[in-house]
Amino acid sequence: MQDLMPPIGTQDGLFHDGNPATGEIGTLVTALWLNAVQSAARNVQAELKNLLEELGGELDPGKDDQLKTLLKDALADKAPVDSPDFTGAATGTTPSQFDKSKRLPTTEFVRTFGKQLSGVTPVQGALVGTVAHVGGKVYGYGATLNSYSVPNSTAGQIPTGATVTIANFGSSAMTIVPQGTDKLGLPTGSTPTSFVMPSGTSAEFTLGNGGIWFITGTAVLASSAQFGVALGQSGYQKLPSGLLIQWGQVTATAGGVLVLYPVAFPNNVFTATIGSNGAAASYVWTTWPITTSGFYAYTAAPSAASTWIAIGY
Repeated sequence: MQDLMPPIGTQDGLFHDGNPATGEIGTLVTALWLNAVQSAARNVQAELKNLLEELGGELDPGKDDQLKTLLKDALADKAPVDSPDFTGAATGTTPSQFDKSKRLPTTEFVRTFGKQLSGVTPVQGALVGTVAHVGGKVYGYGATLNSYSVPNSTAGQIPTGATVTIANFGSSAMTIVPQGTDKLGLPTGSTPTSFVMPSGTSAEFTLGNGGIWFITGTAVLASSAQFGVALGQSGYQKLPSGLLIQWGQVTATAGGVLVLYPVAFPNNVFTATIGSNGAAASYVWTTWPITTSGFYAYTAAPSAASTWIAIGY
């Protein structure tokens, strides 16, 4: 685009009328100046014409708002500076790995960034959870009886699906409790007021509906139905493979005694064996028949007492 054209060649650069009464001559307009006007006007026209065509328009002598309409339409396709809402396949430059600025991340950046927690917080003693722990890891350590209260979802306005990972690296158990009206949720469906994490275990606490922090991970294996257990003189231990180990006590009676398992074996029994105990050490026990619900026990001493174990699935 051309630079500014020079002003008319008068002392003040302005046009002046002549005055016949005084003989004052008006400003003389030279061909040089008129040619400059023409050149400048044509140059501006050329610039505007190029802009109009670049915006997809065609010259129409009958309109005087073509540029206005085209510019308005073009700006309507642009996102505003304040709170922009991008549509389509928006692209941008990829920040460097581990960039912590306020630049917009690209999918390329996310893929090279890898999984990174929002932070890692140690616990020795008692610690009250805050929203800063969401998305991060909290770990207990040392020999102290550590405890941690998961963040208050109501006070912190924490959204559903938020997680806090907790690991117990300490040598003692670590107690976890909720805050406010929040609850803890175990795989069994129960909502205890506290949860004890054994040493060497970890768990992920995920906020669900109703302010329930659902617990998953190695810390809840003992609460899982796959590891169901009943500890006592008679009891059982379930394993994830389906294997079921049961035990109990038996006292013989004349003609044999029926022993029922604490729970029936769902499929089959591999063995049911009676050991020797005290005065019964010199007697031989027989178990027959063996079923998925129990077995009959026989021995030569009518009042002999002993213990038994059964394995199946």
